[in-house]
Amino acid sequence: MDSTQPARASSTSATACSTVSEHTHTLQTELAARLSDRAGGVHAALLQASLLREAQSPDKALAELRRLGAELGDDRFYRLDGRLEVELARAHLEFGWCETAREHLVQGIALARRDGDRETLLSGRLIDARITTLLGKPERAMAIIEAAREDAGGLPRLALREFEYAELEVSLAGGSQVAGERLFDAARRLAVAVQGEGMRMLSVKAIALAARAAIPLGLGDDAVQLAQTALERSGEWCGVGVPRHQLLFLLARARYARRDGFRAKRTLGQAKAQLHQVARMVIDPTQRAALLEEPNNRRIEDGDLVAPGPMSRRLRRTG
Repeated sequence: MDSTQPARASSTSATACSTVSEHTHTLQTELAARLSDRAGGVHAALLQASLLREAQSPDKALAELRRLGAELGDDRFYRLDGRLEVELARAHLEFGWCETAREHLVQGIALARRDGDRETLLSGRLIDARITTLLGKPERAMAIIEAAREDAGGLPRLALREFEYAELEVSLAGGSQVAGERLFDAARRLAVAVQGEGMRMLSVKAIALAARAAIPLGLGDDAVQLAQTALERSGEWCGVGVPRHQLLFLLARARYARRDGFRAKRTLGQAKAQLHQVARMVIDPTQRAALLEEPNNRRIEDGDLVAPGPMSRRLRRTG
């Protein structure tokens, strides 16, 4: 069965995602009650904003973060101040607002350094590398990755895997001279490893990264299989990892690389429809327009199935 059918994907995952949402709300309430102070409420609000962003509601995530910031005012919370600013940077990046995302990031990194929060410090630097890559400076982004390497030592496995993913993504964008085949193999190994470790969001991202690495190598069959797997996993896991419209566009590019023009064009149409469905849910017209102009979303609107995009580059076989 074709994994690109939006109706099937939504119907099979709606109940599960609703259950996850209800369970998450319960966990948030229990967390706040257990901590029994304002810090617990701040932590729960940050989790809620993160979940809203992952659920393709970046406007609601941004509103939640702004509400939280206004409520806190000048109050300071150990390790949570930096996380708020970093989460704001992530939300701004969803709209392609690189400059303001970086402004929040600078504050978040400074606060994380103040509090000795090494995980948030690493996350901030990895986001900075992504912004730098989106702005067309992958070599500079790789320098940021290298500078952050020492921050990763001794951190939990999830943080280490996120560092590994970021390094591969910046390499794929042209930040290193690593051969395309090696990047492809490394992305596939990472996808297998993180799925085995239960890191669902990172698993979808790594599978999609492997598909992106396969396309310029002429590995059309591999690219299609990986893109379909990323779509299936994301659907099973309530849309985590990569937005569905971007995964559909990736599948369209993979099918085009495999010289399946008819299916590629059909899948491109599905990607555009899915993107506009998400955009219609954004109430603010300025935010809606910004979402459509975000670099990766703009590519879907343009419908160019050949150009590698800001986070990828053309790779040649070494053999």
